[in-house]
Amino acid sequence: MLKIKRAQDVKAGLPAFSSKPILAAMLVVAALFVFAGCGAPGATQAKPTPTLTAQQILTKAQAAHLTDETFTITMQGSAAGTSLDVTGDGKGTENPARMAMTLSMVVSGTTLTMDMVVDLTTNTTYTKITAPAELASNKWTKATDTSSTLPTSDLQLSAQYSKLTNAKLVGSEQVNGKNTYHIQGGVPSTTGTVDLYIGQTDYLPVKMVLNSTGDSAIQMTVTYTAVNTGITIDLPAA
Repeated sequence: MLKIKRAQDVKAGLPAFSSKPILAAMLVVAALFVFAGCGAPGATQAKPTPTLTAQQILTKAQAAHLTDETFTITMQGSAAGTSLDVTGDGKGTENPARMAMTLSMVVSGTTLTMDMVVDLTTNTTYTKITAPAELASNKWTKATDTSSTLPTSDLQLSAQYSKLTNAKLVGSEQVNGKNTYHIQGGVPSTTGTVDLYIGQTDYLPVKMVLNSTGDSAIQMTVTYTAVNTGITIDLPAA
């Protein structure tokens, strides 16, 4: 997972007017959402010392019945020589498995704003660029059969806990006023680390920080602002 595909591998599913840096940025966002998860660095240490193991916590988190999530995202770094600075917000549902995001990207000095909806059941992605004006469109672009860059299982947060490799419990920390377990591990076929912050009382996600290294040196921080609120995601007409 977290493979950055060449632009020509997914060209058919992207707007025809997109430049190469924009294509690269969109693919980076899609690939990094293989682990769409929780928060911002700089959590403060809390006094309680957890007695559970990392694996026990992950098992409880997987059984916590996550149905939907609302989040904010920041991402900085570079991919294949293209600098990236991304901010945005989004929401996701587990059943049906869908995700919707609004993202603002600074790609090699150009600011691009776009909406993205992903239907994981059919591996279909809908995108619409809203800025700058010369690229904006009122129409959604639909890309089907995107499983090579947006694998369904990787975009479902509740399925990620079993995939963490060499998981270790870093400690007990407070994030946004909530006591959490801080677990760190790796992701298969990826260089870098993932830090998960899981609520100590409900075992629901609070934060994730992804640090990738190599050709794609990127830090992605996702903060969960709400979970299990009953949100829904409709598919755009395209």
